[in-house]
Amino acid sequence: MNADLRERQQALEIRNLAVHYGNSQHWVLQDFDLTVRPGEFVVIIGPSGCGKSTLLRLIAGFTQLQQGEIVIGKRVAATAGGVCIPPEKRDVGFVFQSYALWPHMTVKANIAFPLEQRRFTTVQREQRVDEVIMKFGLKEYQHRYPAELSGGQRQRVALARALVGQPALLLMDEPLSSLDVALRKKIQDELLIMHREWQPTVLYVTHDQDEAVKLAERLIVLHEGKIQQAGTPYDIFHSPNNPFVANFFGEVNELSGSVVENQGNGYSRIRIGDHTFILTRTQSFLDCGERVRVFIRPSWVELQEREDVSNARITGSRFMGAYTDYSLEWQGIPLRVSTQISNSKRVGDSIFVQVKDAWSIKEDEI
Repeated sequence: MNADLRERQQALEIRNLAVHYGNSQHWVLQDFDLTVRPGEFVVIIGPSGCGKSTLLRLIAGFTQLQQGEIVIGKRVAATAGGVCIPPEKRDVGFVFQSYALWPHMTVKANIAFPLEQRRFTTVQREQRVDEVIMKFGLKEYQHRYPAELSGGQRQRVALARALVGQPALLLMDEPLSSLDVALRKKIQDELLIMHREWQPTVLYVTHDQDEAVKLAERLIVLHEGKIQQAGTPYDIFHSPNNPFVANFFGEVNELSGSVVENQGNGYSRIRIGDHTFILTRTQSFLDCGERVRVFIRPSWVELQEREDVSNARITGSRFMGAYTDYSLEWQGIPLRVSTQISNSKRVGDSIFVQVKDAWSIKEDEI
């Protein structure tokens, strides 16, 4: 699809969405607005109970809307107390965490089921079903039943069933969480290939940070029913909006400091503690003396072995394979560092620390 055309269209638009359960005053989702472009792969990440699955169920039509509006393609799918298109008529594919395959149907029958519901002709059904069976490598399993398949094979069947009708929108609710690590990574690779070849519009829910980074074109961090930040995985990792995003999306050293000098071009010199000074990127213009929260990823710190000078002491060491995770006392400040430096250093050794990157936001904006 032409990039300019993709920017002007939307596959999904959610306006002013809010929902709570029963008489509870706790809002599962509130003040929620989201636009997804055709062919975009959007990943929603957040802790359990933040509203991720509820959002997908509202879009699919499994849960009734209490406030706001949902537009799928060019059709209004749901409004509060008004329009409510049934799930089977929303042109949405849904991949569940539990696969939700019909146990009494073969692989081929499971995949064909959505087309039967939409009254495709026999010829059309056969053509489309055969196409996705080949695409997902299921030909030799097409006459088997779900109980005769492995977890990865069942997941492929669930994906094929969701995509066979070429829906306007594909919703995926933590579909890989029940798979082992190696199989999960393999299916993630297959998802990326599928998206590249078929270009479906995907809204994917997970709580796995690595999975979110690997799959997302655009990432949305959700907490307590509200969007905390939206953007590319790179932007969210390097420039978090608040402490929740910083701590949820990867490990981080979170420190308090004050501005010593605003150097322009988005950088400020910050004092941490009594005599530690670092240069950080900043979210907005900072005046001298302003209190800030400083975020330093463990990988943003460099350890240097100097014979003549040191400014930190190793208090803990843990070998992680590709890197070593160190705990340090850095001029009186606890600091976590991840580095590929030789694991020859031991607890109690002195070392020189240099902060290569840091990100600061005003404390009054938190």
